[in-house]
Amino acid sequence: GWRWERWMAVAVAVVSYVLLVQGLLSRSWRRGGRPRVNTDPSVCNSDALVAWAKKKGVVADNVAVADFLWEDSEGDAEYWVDSLKERRGLVALHDIKRGDVLVSVPWSSRDSPIVSAEHIKNNTQHPVSVFAREEEKALSQVEIMALFLLHEYHNPEGDWAPYVCLLPREKMSTMFWKEDDLRALNNIALYNRTINLLRTLEWRHRAHVMPAVKRHPGVFDIRDVSVENWLWAMGNVNARNWGVTVPGRGKMNVMSPIADLFNHRQYDRGGPWLYPGGSDGLGGGGSEAEFRLYSGHDYDRGDEVFISYGTDCNDRFLLNYGFKLPGNDAPCRNQSATRKTVTKDPLSLKGPLILEGQRGHL
Repeated sequence: GWRWERWMAVAVAVVSYVLLVQGLLSRSWRRGGRPRVNTDPSVCNSDALVAWAKKKGVVADNVAVADFLWEDSEGDAEYWVDSLKERRGLVALHDIKRGDVLVSVPWSSRDSPIVSAEHIKNNTQHPVSVFAREEEKALSQVEIMALFLLHEYHNPEGDWAPYVCLLPREKMSTMFWKEDDLRALNNIALYNRTINLLRTLEWRHRAHVMPAVKRHPGVFDIRDVSVENWLWAMGNVNARNWGVTVPGRGKMNVMSPIADLFNHRQYDRGGPWLYPGGSDGLGGGGSEAEFRLYSGHDYDRGDEVFISYGTDCNDRFLLNYGFKLPGNDAPCRNQSATRKTVTKDPLSLKGPLILEGQRGHL
């Protein structure tokens, strides 16, 4: 019979194999890289986000976060995304008049929750700050913002966890659809627009983003900046940023927690404004500068409160945000992106990347 040494060797081999398989499965499930933020609803929820935002000075006393459901996503619902029948938005806590401030977010404080390339560069305590300053000529504003989101998404104990854990993980944009499903729409303009954006993002990732990341070892885990993760981050930046013109600084792309939860309503006359507030400070605003959203309509208590992302066609709404509006016949703002698809390596795009999905311009 076998001696005990042989049994021991077999046991060690079996245990080693099991541990190896578990390790591979775990790595595959996590897609590699550092651990990610905890997305369990018990710790990652709207209440935690609101509490975090208030600590950073966000004021949104007129509205509350809510989830909305409907029965027929292709019928009377204002929003439509395949079979998805739920969305998060904001409701009026009491009657709101047109012109009332819906949300105000500190712009110039050191603890500002604004996400922009300028704020990231000036937050000298953050690991991505030096990277952002040294790579601002190689990367666009939105690319720096996307890398910041990826850094914080893989920073479970980080200060930004309550915000990034709630960023949509559902890939609703047509950029993430299977090509057969995209072709099945029989919409050549949307197909070209989608393929152009996807190829451009993949090329920028390969030719510009990864070389920049590798020039700063220790800031990012290379596995965190995979193509899949990169597209997820850029999709969120594309869908949730505003174009803000700051005196003396020019145009800036900006993401703002809580403010980015408002859903779109076509032709809504409300929207964002940068309140200057005092002397010059961080990011081009004064020491008391605020990013504010104003109501464009009167709302009764309990109504969902909307803003406008701009008047545009359903093709762009599907590409940038993952929804379309019934009866929307508005023309697309940018027709040039639909005429033909770009090449595999769009060398004409050596300059800064400008995304279409800005919610509005200040």
